Amino acid sequence: MSRWNTNPQIGMSFSSGILRVTIRPSQRWFIVFVGVAVPFLILAVFLPRWHEFPLFARAGVIVALIADLGLLIFKLSGIEIIEFSQRVLAVTKEIRGWERRREYLVEVCREMQWDEGSEDEPRGIKCKAENQWIRFAAEVSENQANEIFVEVQKELPDVAAFLFSFPEERSRFLRLGL
Repeated sequence: MSRWNTNPQIGMSFSSGILRVTIRPSQRWFIVFVGVAVPFLILAVFLPRWHEFPLFARAGVIVALIADLGLLIFKLSGIEIIEFSQRVLAVTKEIRGWERRREYLVEVCREMQWDEGSEDEPRGIKCKAENQWIRFAAEVSENQANEIFVEVQKELPDVAAFLFSFPEERSRFLRLGL
């Protein structure tokens, strides 16, 4: 594996009718080093002339450094757990004991797919729950997403029928009506 590979580590288990997908962030030491070295480099540039900068510029640098440190801690210690069951799709984000859990009824979920992301959104899996798009499994690669999709189809075929369905007007096939 390359030291640049930042794909998260994925573990899947199926028991009692629940498929649990655990996503742990990649902890490449090179990425950790860069995440810590960049703030120190910025401080080395700004500190010799610190007193010459206006107050709002100094405050901006401090806020940016704190945000960078917080993002690094979040990226390294956050775990995402996705649970597929017959009734509920549950997405849990856990960071050092703090937990945020969102649950969606499987009957209202559809159009699950891997999304390559954009400038504003990281790549990952997205799904439409009623009328809103939900995103989870941030930073998983397309191959990892396909592994998750295959496991859902293998273990929970009825659930997969809902999750991977598309409305008739968005069908991927052209209907000729002959």
